[in-house]
Amino acid sequence: MRKVEFDQHGQTIAAPYSARPVPGATVSTPLEWREVDTKLDPKKFTLRTMPARLAKRKKDPVLDVLTVKPDLETALRRLAEYQTS
Repeated sequence: MRKVEFDQHGQTIAAPYSARPVPGATVSTPLEWREVDTKLDPKKFTLRTMPARLAKRKKDPVLDVLTVKPDLETALRRLAEYQTS
């Protein structure tokens, strides 16, 4: 059985750098906040354009998420404190 994740609007959630099965083969692309504006066009991020985009970047923005070791005990304690206040 395969589990599919959905967001709050009922849309499927794509992992970073996942190609979507749509015409143009758009790719789920991590962005810097400075890139998010009215000119943002998700159709510009495709299987053809991603190699050049990644080559220009000095660091993969997803890397920190994969290497950070969060303090889950502290996070859970703070969450419990927040919920009881």
